[in-house]
Amino acid sequence: MAPPHPVDLLVGTNTQESLLYQRPEHSAGIDAMFRDARERLVSRYDKVFSYDFDWRGGPFGACHTAELPFVFDNTALPALRTANGLLGPDIPPSLATEMHGAWVRFATTGDPGWSGTRRFR
Repeated sequence: MAPPHPVDLLVGTNTQESLLYQRPEHSAGIDAMFRDARERLVSRYDKVFSYDFDWRGGPFGACHTAELPFVFDNTALPALRTANGLLGPDIPPSLATEMHGAWVRFATTGDPGWSGTRRFR
């Protein structure tokens, strides 16, 4: 096995990745595929900060990519806020502040503000 990667890692998955793909009969397998890939990646790094994104307020729940508008603090984009948009109309502003702040802290200091795995809801 290769030595651990020398750069710290911030990585996560969403608890309902498969909902973006709308194939309920494959949900468990798709969700497991994303979690397993994350764990394989984590095993190759010395220092890892991981997260589970579990905010289910939008029409697609905590689906694949749902965390990205929160990470980049772009939740106010009108296309995301419609009834059928990725996030829907009711978004907790504190979640965007919290997630965006964690990613900025990690980029500037190497520490997002938690150890182990953090759940965002």
